Amino acid sequence: MAMTGTEATGSIGAVSGDLHSRLRKIEGQVRGLQKMIEQDAYCVDVLNQLSAVIAAIEKVSLKVIDNHIRSCVAEAMGSKDQQDKVDELTKVLEKFLQVGRSPVSSG
Repeated sequence: MAMTGTEATGSIGAVSGDLHSRLRKIEGQVRGLQKMIEQDAYCVDVLNQLSAVIAAIEKVSLKVIDNHIRSCVAEAMGSKDQQDKVDELTKVLEKFLQVGRSPVSSG
């Protein structure tokens, strides 16, 4: 996997199995959504399933954030990289908190 401009010192390793399991479940939910759309399912049923997928993705995101704080950020505390890691975390959280905030969802 490619770096995104910052050199990573930690990894997903500690929670990898749980994340894979959760992502496989999400993948199944998305396939179910595709089938619902193909079968012209009731809109409310589709929306409920979309809500479940969004919640599942948010849980995966929180697991990754938690892992990052407990590994990368914790390791940087007290080091010369401390401020860089805090700044990086702040930027990531700002992006994460904007997910789902579109003109449609704010209306």
